Amino acid sequence: DVLRAPSGEAAFDTFRTRVQEENQNIGNHYGMALSLSKIGLDDDAQRQFKKLAEQYPGVIAFRIGEAESLLKNGQIDTALETYSNAIQLFPRNIPLTNSYTDALIVAGRAEEAHNILLDLLNHSSPTPEQFRLIAQAANAYGDMGNAHHYMSHYYSSVGNYSDALIQIQMALESPDLNSVDRARFESELLTYETSSEE
Repeated sequence: DVLRAPSGEAAFDTFRTRVQEENQNIGNHYGMALSLSKIGLDDDAQRQFKKLAEQYPGVIAFRIGEAESLLKNGQIDTALETYSNAIQLFPRNIPLTNSYTDALIVAGRAEEAHNILLDLLNHSSPTPEQFRLIAQAANAYGDMGNAHHYMSHYYSSVGNYSDALIQIQMALESPDLNSVDRARFESELLTYETSSEE
């Protein structure tokens, strides 16, 4: 409902009315928290998400909402602590990990984000968003070879083999490339060349 509402204010009004009429419906409270965030009332949104997370500790979306509200409100350390606590409870949860690592990159902790995403990639079927995020993390701390390498996987995962090929070629042209990465990238280059010819 929040996404279909004509504006953040309209969504907020809708959910505020619904909460008043049907206070027990958790979806209304969640919608109100999202709409508060959408209109920039991040203090109020954070309090709403925190209350929801305390009442329903197993709902990861409430924890993400609380952390993202804290982040938008400039409370970076508290947001990262909220994320860290949630990650300990829900390790390798994909939406939570993506949101957390995005916050780590913003906070200047890109290498930490990279390591967390690498762990996730090694233990789950990666999504295009994960490839994009890990490329962003590698780029942020200056690992250009891996930044291009992960972007090649991003393009490949969305079926764009010509851009995947360009990215892996750029990875091979990166300075300070070690022999292990070079061999890995050359192997992938052959795969992309074969795929783009089909």
